[in-house]
Amino acid sequence: MSTPADFPPPFASAPAAPAPRRKRRWWLVALVVLALLVVLVIGSLLGIAWFARSAVLRYTDTSPVALPKVTASAESGAALRERLVKFFEALKGTQPLEPLALTADDLNTLIATTGRNPFKDRLYLTIDGQGLHGEFSVPLGKGVPGQLQGRYLNGQGDMKVAFQDGELRVWVDNLSAHGRPVPKLLARQLSKRNLAEGLLNNPEAYNTLQQLASITVTNGALMLQPKEP
Repeated sequence: MSTPADFPPPFASAPAAPAPRRKRRWWLVALVVLALLVVLVIGSLLGIAWFARSAVLRYTDTSPVALPKVTASAESGAALRERLVKFFEALKGTQPLEPLALTADDLNTLIATTGRNPFKDRLYLTIDGQGLHGEFSVPLGKGVPGQLQGRYLNGQGDMKVAFQDGELRVWVDNLSAHGRPVPKLLARQLSKRNLAEGLLNNPEAYNTLQQLASITVTNGALMLQPKEP
């Protein structure tokens, strides 16, 4: 998969120290996948928080927009998380393992049914031949400049994914808010940033990525291809 010409160089390898086992291991497993989803909104917030006052009015709204409704049940969410747990646990084995395919419905189910998830009802994903497409409606409040208080970031954009030698890169493309493309300067800044870099701060997530041969968007699904044992 091609990346922007000015995309930053690969980040340095991080130590692959084993992480202690935790009771709610499915949450750390979900972190690897959810990281691919939430970076679009996070990147947007980081950029728009620095806009001038006039730009705030231009790119934000006073109310949220309705996103497509996800009707996934708690049971289907639990079954999906269990499938993820089994896949990532099997990565540690010595037997050949089939790729894990996650459809847009799967990703939206994760968002809708994962506990303590700030993006529930605020982010909706679709998948096409180019990558992941997200629609979002996020309230702006705590931690942002005063003029953003009580306003909403409503928009959409695309995420591109590249994975090589255990290094994951995710960047934002074609981002718009309030029906307008974001300023070119912000778009360039976002396209240069590897928004998945924070995964290296989690040793378990990092070690998990080392067991994958590829992460691609293929045939309407996010495909996680294990390495050969």
